Amino acid sequence: MISLWIIGAIAAAIVVGVVTWHAISEWLAVAKSKGTWAKIIKDRLENGDFVVVGGVFDDQENIVEQRAWRAKDLDEELRKRFYGHNQYTIHF
Repeated sequence: MISLWIIGAIAAAIVVGVVTWHAISEWLAVAKSKGTWAKIIKDRLENGDFVVVGGVFDDQENIVEQRAWRAKDLDEELRKRFYGHNQYTIHF
């Protein structure tokens, strides 16, 4: 179920110069609600661009909100958060 939301989100990705943790955290602040959790996934496309997909899910793993960003680079804070991993989960 979760992998399907990634495909749809990438197709509708917001194109920016640099994906920033600030942009993702601002989106999460609006998208989250009680009893939800988020998964943030990073991938690198063949052309070198990054795609970062964020999804907010309820306790049944139904997608509540999603957003994707596509850019040439990630800011330093986002690189730190993804260090050694291509995804992480946030519980609110």
